[in-house]
Amino acid sequence: MERKKKNPGLNPEHPDAEVLRLARALPQTMKSRLHLNLRPETIEESLIYCLNSLGCERGEELIDNTGYHCMLRAISDELVNNRAKCGLLFTGSYGTGKTTIMLGLRKLFGLLKEAPSAWAYQEINSLDNAYIRAEDFRYPIASYEKFCEAAATPILFLDNLGIESDTPGDDLAVTLIKNLIRLRYDMRMFTLIATPFDARSIREVYGNQIASIITNSYSIIELDWMPFRKNS
Repeated sequence: MERKKKNPGLNPEHPDAEVLRLARALPQTMKSRLHLNLRPETIEESLIYCLNSLGCERGEELIDNTGYHCMLRAISDELVNNRAKCGLLFTGSYGTGKTTIMLGLRKLFGLLKEAPSAWAYQEINSLDNAYIRAEDFRYPIASYEKFCEAAATPILFLDNLGIESDTPGDDLAVTLIKNLIRLRYDMRMFTLIATPFDARSIREVYGNQIASIITNSYSIIELDWMPFRKNS
């Protein structure tokens, strides 16, 4: 709905006019801060090259199947979709390729840094990223540095969400991760998460607020097949 402009006769140099000019320039629609100016087909093909390159480095060969390509297309569609979101969450049992997808996407964002016209990241203008495993937050000496790094990076790859909760009585890692997800949500900084947890487990470990943030502000992609990589 278009808002009616009040005080149309104000002198442009009047403080009221200056404040109104600044207010009217603020974004008035909810959308993702990160947007890729590419066709989904371009992202999907580029991601395949990135994953193949990753496989060469690791001595693995991609298993080509329909479900795999449907998943890549879903990721590509989400990256060009401009609706408000804070990131992507990959969920699935162990061995379904969540970490592989995360590392492939990290390679893709590395390529995109060399093509500034292919992306826009409102008020951040950087695709610098960090890859951090949730279990890294278990260690008190290193956890503070890890938290600062994870909180500040424009794009965060947070792998193994939930693994840090395996140690009974050690709540430090879980608390840090709850604060990290909440902070990045407040700042609308793009985050990619991989976890073996389902929605119920996330709620049980991290509480209602974090579960709500993930459910409502992340695009959730389920990996529900057998491992799609094999040794060459």
